[in-house]
Amino acid sequence: MKKIFKIYLFILLFSLIFVSGQEVKGENKGQSQKINISPWAVSDLNDAGFYGIYPLDKIKAKADYKRIADKEDLDTLYKFTKEKLGALGISVKNENFIFKDFSRKEILSSINFLLNTDDSFSQKIFFGSKKDDYLMVKIPLEEAISLYTRATRIRINESGKAAKAFFYEATKDGSKAYLLGSIHLGTNEMYPLKDEILKAFKESEILYFEIDLTDPDLQNFYDQEMFYKDEGSLKKDLGDDLYKRLEESLKKLNLNIKNLDKVRPWAIYSTLSMDHENKYGKVLGVERYFLFLSEREGKEVGELENAQMQSKLFTRLSTETYKELIKNILDELDKNSYKNINRGLYLIQEAWIQNDLKNFNNLIGTEASNEADNEYNKSITDGRDEYMAKKIDEILREKKGRIIFVVIGAAHVAPENSVRRFLEDMGYNVSEK
Repeated sequence: MKKIFKIYLFILLFSLIFVSGQEVKGENKGQSQKINISPWAVSDLNDAGFYGIYPLDKIKAKADYKRIADKEDLDTLYKFTKEKLGALGISVKNENFIFKDFSRKEILSSINFLLNTDDSFSQKIFFGSKKDDYLMVKIPLEEAISLYTRATRIRINESGKAAKAFFYEATKDGSKAYLLGSIHLGTNEMYPLKDEILKAFKESEILYFEIDLTDPDLQNFYDQEMFYKDEGSLKKDLGDDLYKRLEESLKKLNLNIKNLDKVRPWAIYSTLSMDHENKYGKVLGVERYFLFLSEREGKEVGELENAQMQSKLFTRLSTETYKELIKNILDELDKNSYKNINRGLYLIQEAWIQNDLKNFNNLIGTEASNEADNEYNKSITDGRDEYMAKKIDEILREKKGRIIFVVIGAAHVAPENSVRRFLEDMGYNVSEK
């Protein structure tokens, strides 16, 4: 398993570049999908997808959220909410609820039935009229989703089962930076985040990532970096035998890469490093979640590094190193497919959810078993933590009393010798939240 966690680090860094997937946008915002939904319901619908109580496949398939919810909609919400809470050890009813009239009152009753709560809980999630002529009207789908999402969020936070993550506060001279160590490839189990994190985000003026993921030219930049610009070719760099083996492996993985011979080795390695059966991993990443929140709240987005800097992390390794890395990962895939790689990612995600610093640091600190992995690890980590800490300090010194929210890879926050240590060396008071 030693080299698996080094592969994991590459997965996280590369996936950050390609954070994608379209959030649902309301009728009054720029529309990436032709959907009918009230602006007030958009956040709850996106949270439902992140929590896993209304599957992303259904969110993509449905277009009209103002229509009346049907039995399939309500059964889906009930079933997945029940499974979500039950998996966390939160007490829920074993019995199913039989939906009959699809009214607002019935939906509130179904939630109280599931959670073993009463009308006092309903008051925490329902903000409409309490009159019977309103409660007995059939509920629109967007309202049903919102009620179940709010109930899930509150219940999980009250039970202390929300994701704790690696979250810190750095203060100096009246200025403050919240530091959230992120996981770039996510799962439904990573949500909801604990309330303290979201409250800190609302308090902050600007959101900072490693690179500005709202930059419209970002994807084009990396598309250009991925391909040879001259007479170079992948086959020439890898050699006939390794190139043929690569072609065979890609075929087995059902990965059809256009113009394969013109793709640079670093892009091939990154492609092999991620299980493409995990179609929602990037969509559910922590950056993706806060990108959406920043848009909804109109929060400015900035970067600590930039695309050119991160590109060099990949391109500065030699062709010989990438040949060895590609050979190593093909060996792993031939032997175990993505079993060990996915297992490593799962363990990292679990440590993040539980705020298990010791386990997380043990996992990412595992010594590489060969020179190529060590060279790669050195390339993507050397000097970055100190640089990002200095950038945070520079941003905070620009304006006294400034409050910012920083989302960077957990490997830059959780270890003892990371961004937070460099901030402490600069005189910041850094505390875990």
